[in-house]
Amino acid sequence: MSNMSTFDLLVSELTRDAQRVQPKDALQFCAKWFQSRLEEQRTRTREALSRNTSLAAGLPQDHFVDNPLSPINGALGEPTSISPFSQNFPQRSSLQHSMSNSSPFGTLNVPGNALLDNSPRSLTPVSPPSFQFEGEDITPSTPISNPNPFASFANGSITPSHGEFLHPPTSTILARRTSVSAESIPVDSEIEEPLPVFPKTDDQVRRIRSSIANNFIFRDLDDEQATGALNAMQECKVVNDDVVIRQGDVGDYFYVVESGLLHCYIRPEPLPPNWFSGNVPPSEMFNQAGYHPIYGRKVAECREGSSFGELALMYGHPRAASVVAIEPCTLWSLDRITFRTIILKAAHRRRTMYEQFLLSVDLLSSLEPEERSKVADALVSRVYEDGEAVVRQGEMGDTFFFVEEGNAVVTKITENGGQPEVVGQLKKGDYFGELSLLRLEPRAATVSAVVRKDPSASRLKVAALDAHAFTRLLGPLREIMERNAGRSYGINLR
Repeated sequence: MSNMSTFDLLVSELTRDAQRVQPKDALQFCAKWFQSRLEEQRTRTREALSRNTSLAAGLPQDHFVDNPLSPINGALGEPTSISPFSQNFPQRSSLQHSMSNSSPFGTLNVPGNALLDNSPRSLTPVSPPSFQFEGEDITPSTPISNPNPFASFANGSITPSHGEFLHPPTSTILARRTSVSAESIPVDSEIEEPLPVFPKTDDQVRRIRSSIANNFIFRDLDDEQATGALNAMQECKVVNDDVVIRQGDVGDYFYVVESGLLHCYIRPEPLPPNWFSGNVPPSEMFNQAGYHPIYGRKVAECREGSSFGELALMYGHPRAASVVAIEPCTLWSLDRITFRTIILKAAHRRRTMYEQFLLSVDLLSSLEPEERSKVADALVSRVYEDGEAVVRQGEMGDTFFFVEEGNAVVTKITENGGQPEVVGQLKKGDYFGELSLLRLEPRAATVSAVVRKDPSASRLKVAALDAHAFTRLLGPLREIMERNAGRSYGINLR
């Protein structure tokens, strides 16, 4: 290599880089390659000459020293030659000095003006570019190996280690967010399979209800759904050290603790190879306090009245922790398929019932079937006893009602403050409560369940729609409801 001429060496390096890059525009690549080498060589030469002027005795000074751009230079033809790498720039006149003369706009030297600070100011010297690395002079770089622009800010070596280089994505990237799914439930099947029912005492039902009352999955179930889920829970007994749930297993059951004590453990990932078979080698076991030798760190305790495993009722997802019985326990279990069948079939029946009911409501006759379905999804049923008020005159309201079953009476107290007067009767298919939502005013009348003369008659059952759903779904019917409200409640909206 040392016997090669400079030309041959440059051509060899250019050929090497071109073969490595495979440029689409060979001519442009060569031009940029030589331009980069030229700029680098010139910078290195000027730096060396500016530091050791004895090497440049026979060269004109302007080959390696520039006259700086400074506002206080002497007159033209009298330059002040300084090295841009070895000396500081002269201090330029400050803004405060330039504003010292009288100005028609007054002084700018006011508190808070940082530009007019009286403290002495100096410029930071320009640091020369560095071409040394770890005390050794490096060979000229090529266009495809540009120096690191942040090298001067590094505290140590800037050469990345092997682990810092980018690598192709592995399967672990895709495994970070696993998909979740659940079985499809044929809610409209003609074959009605009976749901499981396991007998329980009233006290057991009460304790189970209390345990799941604040659980987010059971919180919004209606009476039919909650009763079906309670009836389908099956009793199971476990003994000391039984593993009820194993971390990493696909969950199928939700549990309510009737009696006993269980501990919850989480083992750091990744799990041992023989984890699911239970044959964990001694080298993989824990011996510190607060840890189970096999299942890891203790994170919670499950006592009488508590519950665990509720996510298994929503979808088949690996368990996040292990639950181990510390003493003999009695549990109530509910599997996912039964739970989802109860919930989905009840919801399907309720929606079908609402859709059939909404067909009989004159107000909604102008809505499309899809719009009526949206109203049906947003309705919530409520049942009232005889004489119980659904809405009261003078109260602010945030709910709109349809009458599903039974009858209601509309009463109103006049301005004289006398006895309430009956101003209307409501039956199945009628609606009320819209006036308060339309005008953002207190209720104009009281609506109560009628006192039934025949005990076998249906109690008042209404379908409620909250204010947000009312505005979103029934907004196009605003004019119709305002016109009807005047007739129903004896008031003039105009």
